[in-house]
Amino acid sequence: MRPALPLILLIPLVACGSLGSADCPQADAFTGADASCDGDHLDIESDGLPEYAYDDVSGMGLTAQDHAWSIPLAPALLDTPRELPLVGEIGVTVEGLPISPPNDGPAWGYGDPLAEGRLDACGGHTGMAGDYHVHAPGACADTTPGAVIGYALDGHPIVTPWVCGDDDCVTKHKVASSWQQTTPAERNPWYAWSFVEGSGDLDRCNGMTLDDGTYAYVATDGFPYGPGCFVAEPALEPLGAH
Repeated sequence: MRPALPLILLIPLVACGSLGSADCPQADAFTGADASCDGDHLDIESDGLPEYAYDDVSGMGLTAQDHAWSIPLAPALLDTPRELPLVGEIGVTVEGLPISPPNDGPAWGYGDPLAEGRLDACGGHTGMAGDYHVHAPGACADTTPGAVIGYALDGHPIVTPWVCGDDDCVTKHKVASSWQQTTPAERNPWYAWSFVEGSGDLDRCNGMTLDDGTYAYVATDGFPYGPGCFVAEPALEPLGAH
């Protein structure tokens, strides 16, 4: 078990893009799933099939699923962030695909499937039940600055790593994770990578505060590729911390 995680928020960066209409902006972001606002939750249903061409890198085949999520619309920040689970889901993409932690399951020694070359070009693969899920952003990810590409199970958006350098977004750059590899690679990447404050642009949970005051996780090229911990209570109880 890792020590308690302090919450670190950065000074807001200039970001472009839209979160949708005022009625239900979170639902408006979804393109490949049925999403709607119901009271204080965002309800999402999906068959889990990618919209892009499927590449069977895992050899497990592809099977339609019956996914359903209900995540909070107004998440409250925790005093101490929650660690991610080693298995299970940590979010959902706007295409309706489950997002998994940066490590794989016990059958693969909790290894890093991206580093080990076990993901397709879009950052995903299928599990033993033919269930497609993503571990990292890939070539299919949106490159629009500030675009929402998914939601974590605690209700916070996951955005692209691109941010605008000025109000008109004439210039833009990528923000980087502050997790660094500090020990030789192991099967479980959480023991090989450490958060090094100030080494990148993001906080320990791999997020930042946007101009509108919204906290967002960032889909980064480097580990942990998406949320590094939960800054609010996740909708589903994690199956086991790393």
